[in-house]
Amino acid sequence: MAQFLHALESKPISFFHTHVRRIYFVNIYPVGNICEVLSACTAATDILASEQAEPALLPLLGTPGDWATWSGLAHMPRLTHLALNGPGAEVCIGVLRHCKFLAVLLIIGRSTKLESLLDPRVVFQSDEIFMPMYS
Repeated sequence: MAQFLHALESKPISFFHTHVRRIYFVNIYPVGNICEVLSACTAATDILASEQAEPALLPLLGTPGDWATWSGLAHMPRLTHLALNGPGAEVCIGVLRHCKFLAVLLIIGRSTKLESLLDPRVVFQSDEIFMPMYS
């Protein structure tokens, strides 16, 4: 993260708007740093957080189950792929409804409440396999 933040200071912001397409948070970072990265990388199409990073993202994105606190995702116009670890049904429905260019919503972990989502963009990852709901 330190190298990326240094790059943010040394390169024009237009570089990040134009060139960064994938963001993968692998560790726990301060919320302020995560906000900086997401604000600079508005053209990102893929955002993924490992289980270790997710607690740092929760204060930024909100708590699972509440679309209003996650609705900022709808303002990322190029977001095409999103992975969420154990989201609530309301969050998933909001993402699918409002993220217009979303091609894949990967839901990590099984939930019987979410299996009724009838959307070809939804893919579940459970244990070691990926399970598209509809092909």
